Amino acid sequence: MDWTKARVAVTGATGFIGGRLVEHLVLDKGAQVRCLVRDFNRCAGLSRFPVELVRCGLGDTSGHEEALAGCTQVVHCGYAWHGSPQESQWVNVEGTVSLVRAAERVGCQRFVHVSTDAVHAFPSAPEIAEDHPLSRFPHSYIRTKVALERRLRTLITREHAKVCIVRPAIVFGPGFNTWTTDVASELSARTLPVVEGGTGVCNSTYVDNLVLAFCLACERPEASGEAFFVTDGQPLSWEEYLTPFARALGVELGTLPQRTAAAARRVKPREGQSLAAAIAAVLAVDSAREELWKVLWLRKLWLAARPALRKGTDAPPAPDETEAKAAPRVGGRYASPDAAMRLHVYANGTRYSVDKARRLLGYQPIVRWSEAVERTLAWLQFARIVPQE
Repeated sequence: MDWTKARVAVTGATGFIGGRLVEHLVLDKGAQVRCLVRDFNRCAGLSRFPVELVRCGLGDTSGHEEALAGCTQVVHCGYAWHGSPQESQWVNVEGTVSLVRAAERVGCQRFVHVSTDAVHAFPSAPEIAEDHPLSRFPHSYIRTKVALERRLRTLITREHAKVCIVRPAIVFGPGFNTWTTDVASELSARTLPVVEGGTGVCNSTYVDNLVLAFCLACERPEASGEAFFVTDGQPLSWEEYLTPFARALGVELGTLPQRTAAAARRVKPREGQSLAAAIAAVLAVDSAREELWKVLWLRKLWLAARPALRKGTDAPPAPDETEAKAAPRVGGRYASPDAAMRLHVYANGTRYSVDKARRLLGYQPIVRWSEAVERTLAWLQFARIVPQE
């Protein structure tokens, strides 16, 4: 493929993954890049490159065809976080379907959708491939990504859409939040929970290896209609992943909060509003004709909360004595959706195979783990998140 003749549309270009992809396409591939952005105020980083900026959000379905006109490939890194979980899911699913159909109408050769390994969260097998059943884990982000993949599979089957799905895992690298700066911050604060001594499987994905997979998915005819796991291809334990960051911060993993894997897997996401927030939302309705509605809803909230209030709290029940004795107490049986998901990730014992990506895409990670960590730590020192040596 001659990248100098390609015009690649990138959504989510103002984010970490999309921004790194844009940089690679412009500087290393010589491609023309069109960035679909929702807010020009967030484009300072993109202004370093000769790219085309088009204001078009995921929910702006009427403008998708015009935004993609003339593009040869689309890499969809975008995700709409705004609104309620239900609103976010609708925008992401319907917006992505609209983008795919618009790409087909304007003649795009490939639509690469950035999904996540979490669509399989959390299996019990030691290793899985891309055909493993999709997850039912109760987290709004995972639900949305699962719903997206199901819709995309329908478009591939029924409409022969030229879609490729890429499922990265623990993405990290300079400038990333979740598995880089957030990990460093939690280590520094000594709040990061170590599950089962850090023996769980970490399916790391350095950002440059992920960008390589995106390019291969655009190039290879075999990618159309397929889904691929993308990791660094090197099995790691969480202890191995966390230790370089902890050492740079002068933190011993043994001094951090500890959990058994069994206790971590029992933690459930607590979703929805608190009792106080729910009552405030009901009382905020000021129309006179809604007074009866207020009374009925307040009664419903009272009946739902009464068992917990009898115990002096509106929180879910605390762990029983058996769990408390099984491991040092780090939170209870319930946590915020993100905290609960992270505990399950740390307890993960499954390796995601990249054999299919190697076979069909010719994928071979270009940055080894040791070099990826060195680059990431150097950036953390530059950003003064980790002390200078």
